[in-house]
Amino acid sequence: MANSQENGGAEKYGKDIAILIGDLMHGCVSLLVNRLSAEGVGPEVILQIMRIIAAELTPSLVDGEARDVRFSRERIGSVSEENIIEMLEGKTAALFEFCGTAGAMIGLNSTNASDKRIQALAGYSRSAGLAFQIQDDILGLTGDEDKLGKPRGSDLREGKHTLLLYHAFKNGTKEQIESIQALIGKPDINPDEVDLAEKTLRQIGTIEHVRNIAREYIESALPFLDDLDDSPSKELLADLAEFMIEREF
Repeated sequence: MANSQENGGAEKYGKDIAILIGDLMHGCVSLLVNRLSAEGVGPEVILQIMRIIAAELTPSLVDGEARDVRFSRERIGSVSEENIIEMLEGKTAALFEFCGTAGAMIGLNSTNASDKRIQALAGYSRSAGLAFQIQDDILGLTGDEDKLGKPRGSDLREGKHTLLLYHAFKNGTKEQIESIQALIGKPDINPDEVDLAEKTLRQIGTIEHVRNIAREYIESALPFLDDLDDSPSKELLADLAEFMIEREF
C-alpha cells in the first residue's frame, strides 16, 4: 500500500510541477517578447506578436495536444493518416510557423501580414516543421540513443499514434502486425524488442514510406524561399531544410 501511495504521489507531484513550469514558460515568453522594444522593435509589432501567441498559437498547440491525448484512447491503426497529420499541424507545425512569422515581423519591424517575405517564412517554417516532426518520429525508433539523448521506442511504449504505426498496421501481414502490437504500450520494452519493431517496419516498407512523406514536406517548403532575396541567410534556410530530414539527432 505504501508503494502504491508513493507512486501515486510521485505521479501527482510530477503533473503539478509540469503545469507550473508550463505557466512559468508562458510568462517567460511574454517577458522576452516585451523586451523587443529595447531592440527598436515597434510597439505595434510586439502587440501583434502577443496577439498571435494568445489567439492563434496557444489554441492550436492545445488542440494538437488534446488530439494526441484523445487518440491515445483509440486502437492503433484506427486513426487516419489525415488525422495524424492534422495533429502534427496543430503541434509542431504551428510552432514552427509562428517562429517564422514572428522572426520575419521582427526583422522587418512590420505587422503587414500580406508582405510576401513574412508569408514566405511562415509557409516555409510550417512545412519544414512537419518534416522535422516526422523525422523525429522515425529517429525515435531507428536512431542512436547516444546521439538522440533519449531512449528509443518511447512512442511504442506510450502507444502513440504515429504515421509509422498507421502505415505498418495498414500494410503489414497479420503476423507482422501481431509482433508490433505486442510491444505497444509495453512499459518495460527493451532494446532487442525495439530492434525487432524496427526490423519489422523496414520489412513492411514503413520507414521508407514515412521518410518519403517527410521529404515531400521539405520539397513543398523550399519554393517559399523563392520570394526572399538571395543572401547567406536564405542559403542557410535551404541547407537547414535538408538537415531536418537527414539529421541523426
